[in-house]
Order: sequence, then structure tokens, then C-alpha cells
Amino acid sequence: MFRPNAYLSRSQFLSLAGGSALGALNAGLLSGCGSTISTSGSSDSGSSDGGSKVLNLYTWQEYVPPKVVEGFQEETGITINYSYFSTCEEMLAKLEATGGADYDVILTTDYSIKIAADEGLLQKIDASKLSNLKNVDPRLQKQYFDPDGDLSIPYWISSAAILFNPARTNLSFESFADLADPSLAGNVVVTDSERDIIGTAIVVSGGDFNTQDVNVIKGSKEFLDRLRPSIKAFNTDSPEFVVTNGDAIASYHTGAQAVAGVLADPSLKFTYPKESTTLGIDAFVVPSQAPNLDNVYTFLDYVLRPEVAATAVEHTHYHNSNIGDGFKEGIQEYVDQNSVAIIPDEILDNYQLNQSLTADAQKAYDDLWTEFKQGA
Repeated sequence: MFRPNAYLSRSQFLSLAGGSALGALNAGLLSGCGSTISTSGSSDSGSSDGGSKVLNLYTWQEYVPPKVVEGFQEETGITINYSYFSTCEEMLAKLEATGGADYDVILTTDYSIKIAADEGLLQKIDASKLSNLKNVDPRLQKQYFDPDGDLSIPYWISSAAILFNPARTNLSFESFADLADPSLAGNVVVTDSERDIIGTAIVVSGGDFNTQDVNVIKGSKEFLDRLRPSIKAFNTDSPEFVVTNGDAIASYHTGAQAVAGVLADPSLKFTYPKESTTLGIDAFVVPSQAPNLDNVYTFLDYVLRPEVAATAVEHTHYHNSNIGDGFKEGIQEYVDQNSVAIIPDEILDNYQLNQSLTADAQKAYDDLWTEFKQGA
């Protein structure tokens, strides 16, 4: 969802959320990668053969929260060398350049897992070595990027949400179609993503989000024409703050951005409209030549504990894949505060993932989006 370019960066969101609830984090897009947490200060990748006490983790900055990293290191004595990337494309380039030999565990996005798997850069995960794998929601496993479910472990999940100011509207926003209500003229901000806006418009019009039928895609124009008068702006980086500062009544973007809006102004509300059936999944994978394989399983089993996953949610505010005993109780405070982007079961029971478009379908999207943004 909202990938790969039109997606709030993890570093941006964690900075926004942390500024409100958890202390200041580094703001903005990351420009490079480096070791950010290491109790030994060493960047040595280590070796499983030598019984190394090192784990090389690669993901977005603070996507595995510091409290989780510190807890793991204290319990196991294994030092985490935490390297971070800005985009999945940057991660893939590094993985391709090293043949998967520099990192032990990577937490990355669904489509990039498919690419890495197709290039032979990942190894199968031995489920028999993970006593806590049972805590992962089975509804999120065995997807198109890992059909056998043995290359990845889903961890963070995202979907689209509507943030709104209930003091300025009586609409419930149970449907994306509510954004086209005449009372919202000039008061709606949407993510600047043709795939997500047109795709959702197709769903509102009775079609499938991933349809390749050009006529069905063009048929969504009727709804888009009704939606266009509501649009105040197209904004991917921080659409929620157009609502928090009072310049718009509602906005449509990721659930994580909606949470950031509520954290900035607790009087706001957010909801997942019934058309938000397309998810984004970020999952752990193990490179084909991971140097510290024993430590990999120790780490994965640790982060899959319900209490550890709950601690991670406290920091990131994302929906976590964990359904183990005690997890829901562990995050209830954040659910009550609307400070976690929990995705409803009705979406998780019937979701799909964003699929690539054919050339003809993509052209239909491009033409329709150009027309829509111009207000024609």
C-alpha cells in the first residue's frame, strides 16, 4: 500500500510519533545507512562457525525499536549491528552487491522480498527452530511474494485510513465514497498516489483493486469526477497535518499517518473505510549467506514473543502481526488512546496485496490520473 515511492517513510513517521509520545527521534528521510546500535561498537559481521555473538540487522531506522534491541542484547549477550536503509531499492542494491553475505536479518517490504527471492538472495527459514512462529497471524502468511511461507515472517502491516475532524463534519467515513460528499468541497487532502486513489475509486465503483481491465479502470472516472471538488491538495509526505492545523476537514493516507495526526491532536479521529482492503506487509527475511545463522533464530524467536511485539508497537504505532497470548492486552492502552494503527479483522479477513499493472492498465491509470489532478 502506497509503495514504493508514495509511502510515508518509516523514519518520518517514527520521528513524528516519537515527538509526541516517546521523545525526539531523527527527523526526515535518511540519506544513507550505517551501524546505529552496537554495544561493542564493532562493525565486524562475525561468523556462525566461530560462535560469534553478533547479529547484523538491516532495516529502516528504529523500525526495530531501541528498547527491543537493548532488551535482546541484555538477555542474550548478542550485539546487534543495526544498519539502516532509506528505500527498498537501496536495500536490494546492497543485497545484490554482496550476494547476501553482509547481513543476517532484513526487515523489508513485500514487493522487495519477491525481487530478492527471485534473484536467489534469500534462504528458507527453518520453522522448527522458532517456538514463537505460532504467534504470527496466519492470515498474513503465504502471500504472492512468499507463496510457501518459508522465506519470510510478516511483522508490520499497513493499510489506508481516513483522518477527520469530528467537530467539523457529521460524516462517519465508513466508505471512501464519503470523501465525495458535497459538504467537504475543498476540504479533503489525499495521498499523491494514482495507484491507490484510482484503485480505491475502482473498488467504490464495484471493481477489483488489482483489475487489469482498461474499461473497468476508465469506468472509475464517474466517481473520481464526484470526488474532485472535495480535493484541496495532493500530499504524500504529511497530509495528516493539513487536518491537524485546521486547513482541511479530512485526509486519506496510511493508517500510520492517521495515528500521527491523532497524536498531534487527540480531538481528531480516524477510521478504515470499507474499501481499504489492500495491505502492505513488511517482513523479516534471512539473506542466502547470512554469517550468523544461529543468532538469527535467537533474534527472530525473541521479537516474536507477544510481550516484545507489544513493546515494539508502543514505539512504532504500526499494526503488528502478533496474535500470541497476552499481545492484545499488552497494547490495549494504545488502542484506547487511538495511538496505534490497528487494522480491523474485516479487512484482515478479506485483504489483497498491491499487484503490478500491465502496460495497458498502467497507461489507463496515468491518463486518468493526469485528468483527475488537472480537475478536468
